[in-house]
Amino acid sequence: MGQREEREIRREREREREEREREREREEREREGERGEREMERERERERRERERERGELALSLLSLSLSLSFSSCSHLTSVLSPVSLLSLSISSLSLSYLRSLSILSLSLSLSPLSLSQMAKTVEFVKLTP
Repeated sequence: MGQREEREIRREREREREEREREREREEREREGERGEREMERERERERRERERERGELALSLLSLSLSLSFSSCSHLTSVLSPVSLLSLSISSLSLSYLRSLSILSLSLSLSPLSLSQMAKTVEFVKLTP
């Protein structure tokens, strides 16, 4: 009877040890899964910031292009037509939400007749604004 009890005790200890091992493995898998999820989330956030940065650069390029086109067309057009050309070119950049306030600023400046020196100041302001 003593040997039977010893075998039962050993079996019970072995079952407990196996259960602890399974529990440890399960916890490790959970931690790895959480780490993977956090890493995926960081990657998505990095990609989102990169897309925003690219959109911002594109918006700046479009705005700079529209202002430079307006500035160059201003020297060839009368003072009445130049604000109209600036207005039409500035509207193209209004759809980009990233630089909406800057585009609205250039649009509002374009509504009043501008001299060439005022145009140059506007272009310089936009170039200096981040």
